[in-house]
Amino acid sequence: MAAPQASASLARPAGAEEGVMDEQLGGSEVASFYTGKTLFITGATGFLGKVLLEKLLRSCSGVRRVYVLARPRKDVSAQDRMDDILKSVLFDRLREEQPDFAGKVQAMRGDMIEPRMGLCEQDLGTLRREVNAVIHCAATVKFDEKLKLALQMNVTGVEQLLGVARSFEKLEALVHTSTAYANCDRPHIEERVYEPVVDPSRLRDALEWMTDEHADGLTAPLVGKRPNTYTLTKSLAEALVLKDSRECGYPIAIMRPSIVGAIADEPLPGWCDNLNGPGGLYLACGKGVLRVMRGDPQAVADIVPVDMCANMLLAICWHTARTRPAEPLVFNCTSGAANPLYWQKNNEYVQEAFTRYPLEDVFRRPNFAHVPSLAGYRLWTFFSHYLPALVADSLATAVGRRRRMVRIYGKLQKLTEAYYYFTSHNWTWEAGNGERLLNNHMSEQDRALFSFNMRAINWPRYIEAYCLGIKKFILKEDFGKLARARLQHRRLRAGRIFFTCLACAMLWRVAYRSYIRSRAYAKRPSLFFFLNPFSPLVVLAMRLFKVPVDPLALPYAPTPVYSTARA
Repeated sequence: MAAPQASASLARPAGAEEGVMDEQLGGSEVASFYTGKTLFITGATGFLGKVLLEKLLRSCSGVRRVYVLARPRKDVSAQDRMDDILKSVLFDRLREEQPDFAGKVQAMRGDMIEPRMGLCEQDLGTLRREVNAVIHCAATVKFDEKLKLALQMNVTGVEQLLGVARSFEKLEALVHTSTAYANCDRPHIEERVYEPVVDPSRLRDALEWMTDEHADGLTAPLVGKRPNTYTLTKSLAEALVLKDSRECGYPIAIMRPSIVGAIADEPLPGWCDNLNGPGGLYLACGKGVLRVMRGDPQAVADIVPVDMCANMLLAICWHTARTRPAEPLVFNCTSGAANPLYWQKNNEYVQEAFTRYPLEDVFRRPNFAHVPSLAGYRLWTFFSHYLPALVADSLATAVGRRRRMVRIYGKLQKLTEAYYYFTSHNWTWEAGNGERLLNNHMSEQDRALFSFNMRAINWPRYIEAYCLGIKKFILKEDFGKLARARLQHRRLRAGRIFFTCLACAMLWRVAYRSYIRSRAYAKRPSLFFFLNPFSPLVVLAMRLFKVPVDPLALPYAPTPVYSTARA
């Protein structure tokens, strides 16, 4: 494990250090708070954790040290894993501004679900002596996680963290990251901790001796009106935080972000490294695979950019250390009340973005919509998903390729069903604490440097940047090949128009042939000849070759079923 490099400025007197940093940071109170401080961050290898770490190191350059909890993977140590993250494109701007920033970051081997988070005595001693603030971001975000595992990660892990944090000698603030959907069984969610459906400690003790089958049997009654174990366990974790705050006395705050999306502003607009949340839906739409999913097109898609979440976390940590509230302050980090984005508009922006900047090797052109009714969803799913998948797999078999589209659509259906609860409901969240923090407690410089003003989001531009981020950072596609991707889109469009016209002609032909067998045809047969969609083509060809045209004498002209001759 690489040892952190001590900065020369750490040897300066505290007053001189703060004065220098205040001048460098333009009088930012939030950034100045972190000068000379040591932080402990969990979940720094996750999406939000990476952006939080980058923002902390770049905008709060006076921070002394950042300890991050990381699990080793196979032959990769915790520190090597962290070093690889620090070499990623997300940290390029920070690398240019502060070439030696990596020396401030030290990974500690551990695991949230193990006793004392799996930390060794040496690392625990270091944390006890040095840490001034803790920001907890680690969690499992899988919606279909088993109750036991979800409880271990989201509840037992929080319990272990709170137990360890009690021994920190210099702790000034602890911020716990929850979710805005922790209490989604309520239509209106206030900025307070609600009473849990069950005592978290008792549930943990009960599940220890239960088999997986018994635990699965408890899931439905405990989840209740909630959609999954993720929202349930996040609610239980909040109850643990409230209880610990009353017992230990150190300042604690809770932040509840809604659907966390790609970076909106800095350091890289559109950056994302996973397909959780809306990213997976955007990719499936851009590839032309996802055409329809069940949901209310007029429901609010409560998306919050990840950089605004990181800014809010840092501001909350500063505010909590400064005000030292007796009870945990809860901050709902949502966009729906201030700047609502509806799913219908979201879908339109995604289609426009991927039409302007198409992905490579798409299945079909982007065209996506939410359907509220179950019958309509099943109908559109059959014609827009499974029928094209069957045709594609049949063609793949004919040319000796692997069948995969039906399997892909099976997985896609499970994904969209998991999101149905969140795309078909509307919630209202209180946001008073965040509004007061931004407008009343933060200076003008801090509001610019650590902005989480949801009203400033331009949704069409943000969604376009998000889609471009998927193309660039997830799929690693070359923008120099846009011309080829656009050509493929034009070909798919021409093919769709051709087959649509062909299908309409065939349907009209069937209707025509059925109608001429009625009595009406016997009265005016020549009129119905020209209603045949193929007749004008045949007549035109015969005219070009100067062949006499007698409509009723053509080979395909049907014989009337009913004779017009009188007896």
